[in-house]
Amino acid sequence: MSEQTKICPTCGTRIPASATRCPVCGTQFTLAEAQAEMKPGRFPEVTLSLPVALAVLAFFVALGAGAVYLALSQM
Repeated sequence: MSEQTKICPTCGTRIPASATRCPVCGTQFTLAEAQAEMKPGRFPEVTLSLPVALAVLAFFVALGAGAVYLALSQM
């Protein structure tokens, strides 16, 4: 007695076949769009601009340096 399901083309969440909006990512679609765009195993692209990527990298480097400092200062 399971209801027919489909997969959201954006995030890959399994949703009811009658749904017009994904409850996870909010993508709105019609039945024809969902069937045309379904590509199992495909994830949405995540892009970062260079300044954001460098800021994230700097954050993790600083976090690691702080952890090493605290570990060495305990000796």
